[in-house]
Amino acid sequence: MSKRWRVVGIIGGAVALCMVGIAVVLALSLPSVGGTLDVASYEPQSVAKEAGIVAEYSEAYAGSDYDEELRIIGPATQPQERLIIRNADLTVVVDDTVESMAAIEQLVKGVEGWIVASNIWEYEGVKRGNISVRVPFDQLDSFLSDVRALVNEVTNESISGQDVTEEYVDLQAQLTNLEATADRVRSFLDQARTVEEALDVNRELGRLEGEIERITGRMKYLESSARQSLVSIDVIPDELARPVTVGGWRPEGTTRDAIQLLVNTLQGLADVLIFLALFLVPVAFVLGAPVFVLIRLRRRRRKKQAQAGE
Repeated sequence: MSKRWRVVGIIGGAVALCMVGIAVVLALSLPSVGGTLDVASYEPQSVAKEAGIVAEYSEAYAGSDYDEELRIIGPATQPQERLIIRNADLTVVVDDTVESMAAIEQLVKGVEGWIVASNIWEYEGVKRGNISVRVPFDQLDSFLSDVRALVNEVTNESISGQDVTEEYVDLQAQLTNLEATADRVRSFLDQARTVEEALDVNRELGRLEGEIERITGRMKYLESSARQSLVSIDVIPDELARPVTVGGWRPEGTTRDAIQLLVNTLQGLADVLIFLALFLVPVAFVLGAPVFVLIRLRRRRRKKQAQAGE
């Protein structure tokens, strides 16, 4: 028992010495940690200085991309009106191409639109035409109704709609960020100390202004296309639209089939000639050259044997 108590006493003494040593180390190190526990070393000016640094840091963030994004996203904005581009394509049959196209031009002026392109040409002894116009999007349906009433027949009509709202909103966000960045870059010109720095700032500013012009141009195009619908009209005279028949026989159909067959035959012949010229001729040359050389060598050998026999 005495030996056991002796061991316990030794362990307890060692633990006590370790605790005393830790306490001494802590007591010596606490006064040196930033001097915050020393009341005599407390300086109100240092706290004010740190507060000023924090304030300057906050002001620096006020013009950053992060703050700009918060000011853009933060306030609630009104829902974006849908931006839809509507276009139409028509093929119409008329009695007189020139008169009908002139009447269509008057319809365009009546809805305060304008003519993009107008063409008239002669085909098989008669005149055909094509006209492309821009009309206000809210007048598109009424304009198409007037065109249908003007012509003899509408053989083809297609109306397409493209929603570009998402692209337009994305361009708006890009434009806002680019303009804010360009304003900050302009402010750096006053801070430039050397010519090189000024040139770098001007170069970056020029790039930003180019992007702004590109995005602005695209936005204006989308706005204009949505406000003014594009209508393309093919004008065919009634003589071309009406099939030629003789006692139920349609010679134009037979002629068209014969011409198509001739074109297909000539096309197939041309394909064969091209194949022979580009594939078989090189292959025949590669394979025939060794055969030709062997034949020449055999003839020479026979000729030498004949001369030796003589």
